[in-house]
Amino acid sequence: MQISKSTTQRLLQALLYWLRGDIRLGAALQGILLVAEENGDRKLYQSTLAIRTQINNGSSLSHSLRPFLAQDEYALLLLGERFGVILPALERIVATREQAAATVRLLLSKLVYPLSLLVFSTALLALISQYLFPQLLQEQMDHVLRGHAEHWRLVTAGYLIVMLAVMAGFALVWSWRQRKVGGRTRQTNQLLRTSLALYFCESFALSFQGRASFHQIVSVLAQNASIAIRQHAQQMQLSLQGGERVLERIMATGLFSPSALYEIQLLRKEGKNQHDMMLKIKSLIWSRYETQRLRQVNVLAYVCYFFAVVNIGLIIANLAQLIQLTFLQFI
Repeated sequence: MQISKSTTQRLLQALLYWLRGDIRLGAALQGILLVAEENGDRKLYQSTLAIRTQINNGSSLSHSLRPFLAQDEYALLLLGERFGVILPALERIVATREQAAATVRLLLSKLVYPLSLLVFSTALLALISQYLFPQLLQEQMDHVLRGHAEHWRLVTAGYLIVMLAVMAGFALVWSWRQRKVGGRTRQTNQLLRTSLALYFCESFALSFQGRASFHQIVSVLAQNASIAIRQHAQQMQLSLQGGERVLERIMATGLFSPSALYEIQLLRKEGKNQHDMMLKIKSLIWSRYETQRLRQVNVLAYVCYFFAVVNIGLIIANLAQLIQLTFLQFI
C-alpha cells in the first residue's frame, strides 16, 4: 500500500502521540482509527487499519510500518525494537523528518523572492524584445533605425539564451551531485556523506541508549539498512573483527570527516558516554550541513539577483527603444 509522505508523517506523529501516553500499541492504533474516521482522513484510516491487521496477525511494529518508511528509517525502528527503545526510535524518525522539512522550508524561503523576481523580469523582457519589437519593426520604414532595432533585439535574444543556459547548468550540476551510480553513492558528494554520517550518529545514539554494543548495532545496519549504509557498516564490522576497539578508528570508513573523528576522540577522552557523544557529534554535523546548504542556496540566490538586475536594465533599454520607434512613426 503506497501513501504520500504527508500521510506517513501524520501516521507516525499520531502513533508517537498515543504511545507517549503509555498506551498499549493496539489501543493506540484504535485511537488513531477513531480520530482518522472523525476527521474524514481516509488514507490515514486505511494505512492504520492495514498496520493493525498485520500486528493482529503476529507481525512486529517495524515490519508492519516497513511499507511506509524509507529503508534506513525501517532499520532505525528495528534497532529500537531489538534494544528496547522503540519509543525513542519513533521520536528520532519523526524529529528527523520534521527537521529535514524545516530545513527545506528555510532554503525555499530564501529562494522565493529572487526566483520570482528572475522569472517575472525574464518573462517581461522576452515579451518586450521578442513580441512587441517585431510588431513595431514591421511598421518601421527607416532602414537604419530598423537595422539598429533588429540588432538590439537579437542581442537581447542571445542574452536570454545564455541566461537560460547558465541556469540550466546550475540545475544539471545540482542533479549530478545528488545522483547515485549503480546503487553506490558518489564518494565525492559531501552532501550525501553528511546525510549518511547523520544517520549513523542517530543510530548509534539510539542504540547506546538501549545499552546495545557497537557490534550489535553495526550487525543490524549491515543486514537491514540501505546499500550505502551497509557498505560502511560492513567496514566497521571488519574493524571490530580485526580487534579494533577505539571508537573513532572503527568509524574511520571515509564517511566521517577527520574533524568529526577528532571531536569523537576528544569527547571520548573527556569521559562522555557514547549516547551523549553521538548526539553531540550529530549536532555538530547537522550545523555544518545546514551551513553548507545555506551557502549553496545563497550562491544561487545571488546568481538570480544578478540576472534579474541585468533583465531590469535590458527592460528599461528595450522600453526606450520602443518609445523611440513609436515616436518616430508619428513624425
